[in-house]
Amino acid sequence: MELLFPHAQVRPEQEALMQDVAAALRERKNLLVHAPTGLGKTAATLAAAVPFALEHGLTVFFLTNRHTQHHIAIETLRLMSQKHQRELAVADLIGKKWMCLQEGVRQLPSQEFSEYCTMLKESSACQFYARLYQKTAPQPSAAAHRVLHASRRQGAMHVHDVQALCAKEELCPYYFSIELAQQAHVIIADYNTLFHPAVQQSFFSRAGKQLARSILIVDEGHNLPQRLRELQSSRLSTMALNAALREAGKFGFSGLKPLIEQLGSALESLQERFPEQPLSREAFTEEVTAAVDYGAFVSLLEEAAADVRTAQKRSFLGSIAEFLQAWQSDGAAFVRFVERRDSADGMLALHRDCLDPAVLAAPVFEHVAGSVVMSGTLTPTAMFRDVLGIPRSVERLYPSPFPAANRLALVVPETSTRFRTRGSAMFDRIALHCAELLGLIPGNSLFFFPSYELRDAVAERVAARSPKLLLLEKPILHAEEKAKLLEVFRSSKEKGAALFAVAGASFSEGIDLPGDLLKAVVVVGLPLAKPDVKTRALIAYYQERFGKGWDYGYVFPAMMKCLQAAGRVIRSEQDRGVVVFLDERFVLPQYYQCLPAGWELSVTRNYRENVERFFQPQG
Repeated sequence: MELLFPHAQVRPEQEALMQDVAAALRERKNLLVHAPTGLGKTAATLAAAVPFALEHGLTVFFLTNRHTQHHIAIETLRLMSQKHQRELAVADLIGKKWMCLQEGVRQLPSQEFSEYCTMLKESSACQFYARLYQKTAPQPSAAAHRVLHASRRQGAMHVHDVQALCAKEELCPYYFSIELAQQAHVIIADYNTLFHPAVQQSFFSRAGKQLARSILIVDEGHNLPQRLRELQSSRLSTMALNAALREAGKFGFSGLKPLIEQLGSALESLQERFPEQPLSREAFTEEVTAAVDYGAFVSLLEEAAADVRTAQKRSFLGSIAEFLQAWQSDGAAFVRFVERRDSADGMLALHRDCLDPAVLAAPVFEHVAGSVVMSGTLTPTAMFRDVLGIPRSVERLYPSPFPAANRLALVVPETSTRFRTRGSAMFDRIALHCAELLGLIPGNSLFFFPSYELRDAVAERVAARSPKLLLLEKPILHAEEKAKLLEVFRSSKEKGAALFAVAGASFSEGIDLPGDLLKAVVVVGLPLAKPDVKTRALIAYYQERFGKGWDYGYVFPAMMKCLQAAGRVIRSEQDRGVVVFLDERFVLPQYYQCLPAGWELSVTRNYRENVERFFQPQG
């Protein structure tokens, strides 16, 4: 089998990865790949997977949770096609909501959008969907055939180009992309396309694909477990109940008001009876059925929601009905609890949170013709194998392709972010070391903290000690705001600025600051999850399943956030930079063992000399 590598030169690590992918596919195995950033995982995996798919009549699904990664995959496939003179049919799509041309739909929750979209299609009220198909048969219209022909002549097209093309002809971009997918050798999509059961069934039915005839590549695979947990989780808040009460009054469903108020009373009662504790499914059901028949209440809410959606896109009554239906489903893989928000409004929320992503993941990996799950922080690979329920697994770790001398990695056990040590004295101490590091770093630096509260306490003190520009990541950061903040950061490279962010938030991944745009990353403390009801349940669940509850539910997820943050600093062969892990707990065995052995870590309190020497002009 000819490998379709898109570039002129192949690194040794890429050659090894391509051979491992090819072997896994031949043996119908599922390959878990930990390969540092910059190795060229996308090019190597597609170079092996695509020719195997072409030879055996399979379809490659390249799934990624980042829209920016779509560009890289599309460009890789274009280069493959050009270099090897092979025609590759490609379909690129993201979530239906993000491709929709209807106004104002992107603010809708996913389920609300799905209901709204279905209503528009069934009532022939969506002009974009209606123009895509013939009126007398479920076949593409003349306009759709014209655009399909034009797009296929252009080769691999990014989803935004498809959206622009469809907008000109007033065609639905999402369902148009599914028409493209019918003939596609490679489909680039979101995780939901294969892992959301309803989306998978709809997509495969329309596109004429089969799971058993598919090769799966999961990019940024470290994100998959949490994404699948979120996909299966739901909650009911007093904020949503209040919105539903207003909606019932506005649209003439006053009879529902006392029943919705009963739900609010149920949440208050459960919070008093089970504070900071998991509760059973029956506990809430009994509270509801004391006032109304459960099934009849759901039906009333659904009927009212259908009327509301004819007047507006969203219905809070429908959201409540959706939660009540989900609540009735059983399974040990969920934890249910009531949480009171620690804020002025004291909002209550009833949670039904998924603990086990394998519920959705395992059936997919069982039935595909082969797969690759890859990431720069897929360690330990055994944890991802267990947590995702991946059968027939092969696990591989690849070294960094970049010179080790380009990175100075230090563990500095001078401070602590343990809860019991937090206070003014410790914040002063952390700020002192952060300010000193800022003075040693000739350029931009990123500082990652466990929380915004701790970050703010330290930032205030650092500002008083350092003349450098300090930029703060906001807890809720829209794309435009993030872009502006990054632009200010990049433009400050000469004088040097510090961006204070939170591990696991907006700046931990998905950003590239190559060359001299970033000189250092400092990870301040461990972003351990709060020991709340959900965290305790997760630890207990994985302890019972694998005997590794503390590792899988607490330690490893926190260390992954640290490594993801640290990975911002070396992105290419030319990059040089410093990584500092600032906290005494990083030297403890359970945490130290998670740090990359290939980084040649040094544990030191005398970091000044190390950093100064590293940044001395190269002879």
